[in-house]
Amino acid sequence: MRISLLMLIFTIAYTSGESAGKNWWEGAVFYEVFVRSFYDSDADGIGDIKGLTEKLNYLNDGKPETKGDLGIDALWLMPIMPSPSYHGYDVTDYRNINPDYGNLPDFRRFLKEAHSRGIKVIIDFVPNHTSNKHPWFKKSLKANQNAQNAFRNFYIWQNDNEVGANWHKTPSGSYYGFFSPVMPDLNYKNRDVRKQIEKAGKFWIEDVGVDGFRLDAVKYLVENGENIQNTNGTLRVLKNLRKAWKGLSEDVFIIGEIWDNAEVIREYTIKDCVDMGFEFLFAWTLIEGIKDCRPDKIAQKLERACICYPDMRFAPFLSNHDQNRIFSQIGKDEAKMKLAAAVLLTSPGTPFLYYGEEIGMAGTKPDTEIRKPMQWSAGKNAGFSKAQPWQKPNENFRQFNVQSMEFQEQSLLNWYKKLIRLRSRNKALSRGDFTLLEAGCDSILAFQRSCKGEIIAVVHNFSEENADVDDLMIKAYETNTDLRLERLIGSRLDAKESSLTITGTAKPCSTEIFRITAD
Repeated sequence: MRISLLMLIFTIAYTSGESAGKNWWEGAVFYEVFVRSFYDSDADGIGDIKGLTEKLNYLNDGKPETKGDLGIDALWLMPIMPSPSYHGYDVTDYRNINPDYGNLPDFRRFLKEAHSRGIKVIIDFVPNHTSNKHPWFKKSLKANQNAQNAFRNFYIWQNDNEVGANWHKTPSGSYYGFFSPVMPDLNYKNRDVRKQIEKAGKFWIEDVGVDGFRLDAVKYLVENGENIQNTNGTLRVLKNLRKAWKGLSEDVFIIGEIWDNAEVIREYTIKDCVDMGFEFLFAWTLIEGIKDCRPDKIAQKLERACICYPDMRFAPFLSNHDQNRIFSQIGKDEAKMKLAAAVLLTSPGTPFLYYGEEIGMAGTKPDTEIRKPMQWSAGKNAGFSKAQPWQKPNENFRQFNVQSMEFQEQSLLNWYKKLIRLRSRNKALSRGDFTLLEAGCDSILAFQRSCKGEIIAVVHNFSEENADVDDLMIKAYETNTDLRLERLIGSRLDAKESSLTITGTAKPCSTEIFRITAD
């Protein structure tokens, strides 16, 4: 449909979006994987690196013309380093692979295969603490209180008998462990600690070839008295680590787990401590909006995020390994799940998906319940393993699994594939500017994304009922050229040719998307 531009509100230039970042991660869709639960290749009940390699074609087969793969651009692997725990966040060796998952040659083969498909790979790096079974801590523990042991000051010790919260007593003194007695905090006031962590990161970048890190719990690195979060010392440590790792390659991506408000996270990005931070409140606000059928708070959150984060350097998500799964939070309602996915994948920022989210995996805490095996089929053990899995699969796997949903045209899985492809093929969605549009209806979230001669207009109906959209005006830059309008998703709304406005009745829990380009 061709549209002649007459009298419009001209507020956004067709050249908008040119300032958007050029880094590979800013246009990417990430997929978080818990290797232990993804796919078991050797029938020991535990997912492994070889199993992950086998399933790469599901994630992205490297052939843009096909539609069978999910289409993600990058992977975030939860901890893969040696650890005594199932989750791996208490590391015993910063330069090796957990033997449950394989070995370094396995991982290097996996990286080669991932990169050949155009998939970038970042790994979880845990800088705040180690395991209490790490050789550093064992040596630190054995040291006499007054001895000048090289490893004593790798951790934070005090000799007083009276200790406060997060201090843990031993015969040789009390050590600080913010998260757990089995996770002693490293002492970043010690230059040797900073050097060791820097070298460990360089090992994974230079010797192994990863594309970056998700840094765990970074706001707790350096305490300053009773102030244990977001200290200047923490910012300095992170800035120096990032500088050292970026010195190897500017393409190295550093994202931090900074569970805080946008103003705090912004300090980490503008001061070059990390490239990006997760937007934790996005998930909570979106879920509340879907439950209440009111998108006003998520609209405010998105607008605020675009103001707070330079070049939209933030990472929205629906849920992750620390939160109840999104499908459970919204009552296992597939229509609402599709709406949540659509909002995520049309919003600004760099979206992160949690494995199994795309097939409706459910789960509520404790943590093992939200990190269960991936549901590949309706067969034995959900197709995850030929042996008894380390954790029993979800009970909904017979209905919600990859094999079954791939052949259902309207399935949640195929909805995710459609949205991800739409985002990857339209720079306005992946990198474009963001502007809220006035819909005149409390249940409608409408906005446009603009980039280099293209505008994507998006209309989400949060209501469980039909909602009227009356002359929703798309904003464009003044030009005498003709415009072309293309419907990308949806069927109920229409655009008026003379005024470039969207009107009609939106279906319950629905999304409609239009693309406007200049000839």
